[in-house]
Formats: sequence, structure tokens, C-alpha cells
Amino acid sequence: MRRERWDALTPEQKKTFVPLCSDLVVKLRSESNRLNNLGAKMQEYLDSDVRLGWLLNTQDQPLEIYRLVHLWTEVSNCGKDE
Repeated sequence: MRRERWDALTPEQKKTFVPLCSDLVVKLRSESNRLNNLGAKMQEYLDSDVRLGWLLNTQDQPLEIYRLVHLWTEVSNCGKDE
């Protein structure tokens, strides 16, 4: 979380459950997850001010990267030798 977001909270907010999302979300797709539902969930995170989200799709292998600009990029074979 960026420091300026933390500093903007009141002292009372800092003592309880913080009403902020982290800057980075990492989501791992399980066998029971539908890909379109996960895409909607990633968009929900972005709408909550998450700056960057990684969706790790262990079934189909690509890494999907979601950024605050509300666009996503799919990176296939990330980290694998061709």
C-alpha cells in the first residue's frame, strides 16, 4: 500500500479494519473457478483502487495482468523456455 493512502486515514481508522484495498492482488484460479467470473472479480478489485492484479491460471497456463487503467494483458508461457 502506498504511504500516502495510509497517511490519509484517521487515527481511528488505523486502529480498526482498514477501509482500503492493497495495491497488488494475486488470484490463483482453482479447478472450480470459471474464467469469466474471475475476470469480473479482477475488474471488481480494480474498481476498488487496486493498482495491479495477477490472475494465475494454472489450468490454461497464461498469466493475466490487470492494471488500474482497466485494461488487461495476457502473458502466455511466462517464465517457461520455448
